[in-house]
Amino acid sequence: MALVGVKVAGLLQSTAKRLGGLSVSDVIKKSDQQFVLYLRPFDADDVILPKPRLPLLSRLFSFTPFPVRIEQELFDVADGYRPLIAVGKPGEKTMRGGVAYRTYLDDSEWQECVTTKIRAADRIVMVLKDTDGVRWEFGRVIDEAATMKTLFLVDPAVRKPTDWEMLEKMVAPMLQKAGVAPEGFELKLQPIGFFFQRGRLVEIINTNRTATSYQTAFSHFLAERLD
Repeated sequence: MALVGVKVAGLLQSTAKRLGGLSVSDVIKKSDQQFVLYLRPFDADDVILPKPRLPLLSRLFSFTPFPVRIEQELFDVADGYRPLIAVGKPGEKTMRGGVAYRTYLDDSEWQECVTTKIRAADRIVMVLKDTDGVRWEFGRVIDEAATMKTLFLVDPAVRKPTDWEMLEKMVAPMLQKAGVAPEGFELKLQPIGFFFQRGRLVEIINTNRTATSYQTAFSHFLAERLD
């Protein structure tokens, strides 16, 4: 009974966070307050991550209400460290299942807002996919010299060889041109994500691509010293 009570309490706490619906202005009260910026293609909001295969004991003590989206895993890791904030999809006022603190903007405003947040963020986590919006945000992260504080995660929908080829053609030339990645930079190992530490490329390899895979990658990144 005690175990059931703990699991129910954990589930209620998790659900309360997801239903809070707080905006960025509700949690960022001061201009110098630190936060984690979440950048992604908007269709990543709808991607359900595979449920991990957990041992029996781990399943008993898991508080995660599967299925989950990548944003939920990132939020749970960032919770207690820094607020996870994001720009909402244009035309929406709320995001069902979204847990990052959002600000909703017109099409004419979002690029200026994202640029400002890139400069101010303590850390950035960015989901990569070959789309116009992601390409622009990726370029801004590079131009604002923010690559060293950014975790680049590969969108869970990127699986086919053609998807990887398109993604590599997007990121490699831009990183090489900025002098961040070495010549010959490739994604041939198909990492779940990568980041740069003291000028060195760190690839995170995990072939499972489950909910815990993304959670572990983000946890590892936040635990690393980037200076």
